Amino acid sequence: MEYKKELLNLKPNAVEVKRRNIMNKKYSTPSENANEVINNQNSNEMKEQSIVVATPNAAESNNAVATASVEQIKNETMGKSRTWRATINGEVRDIIIAFTDYNMELPKKKQDLFKLVDKENLLPVMYNLASPDVFWRENYILTDCEGYEIEKGTPNVYVLCPEPETNCRIFFDEVLEDVSIHTFESVQEWAKAVGTTNQLSLSFNKVKEVGVAAVAVGDEAAKEIFAFAKKNKVNNTIAEIFLDTRLTPQTVSKMMLGHKPKMELTLGRTPEMAQELYDQCCLTFGEGETKKRYVGRAISSILKQEKYSFDLVMEALKTIPASDVAYAKLMDCGAKEACIMGTLITWMIGLQRHDSVGMAA
Repeated sequence: MEYKKELLNLKPNAVEVKRRNIMNKKYSTPSENANEVINNQNSNEMKEQSIVVATPNAAESNNAVATASVEQIKNETMGKSRTWRATINGEVRDIIIAFTDYNMELPKKKQDLFKLVDKENLLPVMYNLASPDVFWRENYILTDCEGYEIEKGTPNVYVLCPEPETNCRIFFDEVLEDVSIHTFESVQEWAKAVGTTNQLSLSFNKVKEVGVAAVAVGDEAAKEIFAFAKKNKVNNTIAEIFLDTRLTPQTVSKMMLGHKPKMELTLGRTPEMAQELYDQCCLTFGEGETKKRYVGRAISSILKQEKYSFDLVMEALKTIPASDVAYAKLMDCGAKEACIMGTLITWMIGLQRHDSVGMAA
């Protein structure tokens, strides 16, 4: 049936339209919706399911077929919420985890990482769950992990308190070893509790992620990126620009799981050259401007042309007049990166000509 096909094709966390509007399906009252499905079926399908002999008992037979179809739909769609095995007060139970509109949805990129996770590397976490009664009493909708509404009074239901440690882990763990059940007087009290807890939570920034990833796989180039970023108080992107390398977020994520990159990470410049270049850029353009990507990109683009040596670029950065630098920042040439490149190249050409004249003399 079309209803069954659509149900099977639903993606996880189709929270809004699918959970509330597909036939207004609820776990404890499927009969009315099931009859609507049957009445809207294709006539050929109905004939195939309810061919009967035209006898005085035909109407009764048709009703029996319809009732059987209702029960079939009921059996196929009810009680299918995913359950977790949880230890609660020393008792092992199968429970349904409920979600509110305030819980985090699982990003696709996190799902893709699940198959790469070694469970032995996971630290234990505590799952804070709330009794659902206060949510139902205040008419909040609770859904299961597939996005379907959970009917009021459904047993063994607990609401996940959204926290950084468990927002993603709940979709990976099948057994919840450490569980704490909380009963709140109101949903407002619940919101204050999860809000306060989240405000006092702190996850890795991008630089720390690179640092941990580097140690996790023993990658020396990644360690240099982290060291440069930490020393100069810049983000990892600026560090990568001056070290002339590239480390994608996807690669960092896999490295943090202990998986080495398929291609070895290399540095286009030594850490010493990168630091010398960065320091001079700070003197020429100002520290604040150098911490923006366009300065480093402009210098890197010039060096990659191979017509201008590192020493020549350094000399240009040291000798270019401040008025030329200020003018480059104000030039209407599109991107600032192009303005910086054009001004520096013009100055370097002048330096090369001066050197040529000096040598000729």
